[in-house]
Amino acid sequence: MLKKVFYSVCICLFAMGCKQGANQLTLTGTGISATDDIYVYDIAENKTVDTIKVSGGNFTYIREITGDPELLMITDHVTMIRYLIAEKGNLTLTGDDGFIKGTPLNDRMADLIRVYRDTGEELEEKKSALIARADSEGEELTEEQIQELQDLDAEQSTMVADAMRKFYEKDNGSVLGIFELILLQGLIPEEEFISLYEQGGDIVKNFPPFIKTFEIKANTKRTDVGAKYIDIHGVNPNDTTQTIRLSDFMGKDKYVLLDFWASWCGPCKKAMPEIKLLNDTYSGKGLEVIGIVVSDHIKNHLQAAEDLKVTWTQIFDNENESASLYGIEGIPTLILLDKNGTILVRTHEKNDIIEKIQSLLGK
Repeated sequence: MLKKVFYSVCICLFAMGCKQGANQLTLTGTGISATDDIYVYDIAENKTVDTIKVSGGNFTYIREITGDPELLMITDHVTMIRYLIAEKGNLTLTGDDGFIKGTPLNDRMADLIRVYRDTGEELEEKKSALIARADSEGEELTEEQIQELQDLDAEQSTMVADAMRKFYEKDNGSVLGIFELILLQGLIPEEEFISLYEQGGDIVKNFPPFIKTFEIKANTKRTDVGAKYIDIHGVNPNDTTQTIRLSDFMGKDKYVLLDFWASWCGPCKKAMPEIKLLNDTYSGKGLEVIGIVVSDHIKNHLQAAEDLKVTWTQIFDNENESASLYGIEGIPTLILLDKNGTILVRTHEKNDIIEKIQSLLGK
């Protein structure tokens, strides 16, 4: 009788123990090269949500699962990037190049990442051989070789997109569909991306970055050539108590050049000498140059502005509302307004702006 009671108690305790961890994800990593912390990044929320301590190349990460599976990323912010679907169960990651495996959704994602990586491998080898041959001869690629590389890229992209479409057809109602559509976004025309998005289930359609993407695209069209300017505001980076509005500069019989940029953006800084030359040449001839600083830190901006000899007005937008309102998908973006606030030019190329200003105000 005592044995039966003891046995029943043990069964009870075992069941309680199982239930306690039933809504947990446990990820065990081994052979990781990172010596510092690694981070858990929530892709939907666009932020870091957890820090993982790595010791001797190993780590254990435990996360409570309280809702639907989420798409996360494990990264050291240097070279390691691994995607993770937060669903309950025990997961493993072996080495920086390994796959996170152990639950149905993560196993499926490992399969599709493997296909994504390996599809067109023969074409990748051809590209590498072509570049290596030019390097060994100490010569730059010829126009014919560049065209050959572009053709190989296009062929490879087509093959990868075909493979990802097959996954998406089966997964477009789950969190996996989000990941697959992210991969497809850079491989397919915008019209097809929209069509695939519309075929997705609610979890795909309600994914915040996708919603933001469509909002940005709509705002891009709303602020294209021929449209009226939209008023934006930010602070003076040299005096953050001072609010500056774009409308402050309108109606003053001047063309207005908006330069959306950030201190961390290499192409932005590379274009800055020409922007400075435009300001120096035309500021007294009817041109107002205004920098719109997005996704930046005040300290970094001020240092870059000093290094680049930026002396014209800067609107520091730490909320990135201006980038959203103008549908900015990449920087630098240059927008030239006429004297009435109508958009004359919208481009990423400084030469487009230079030519237009020269045609309006002379060389």
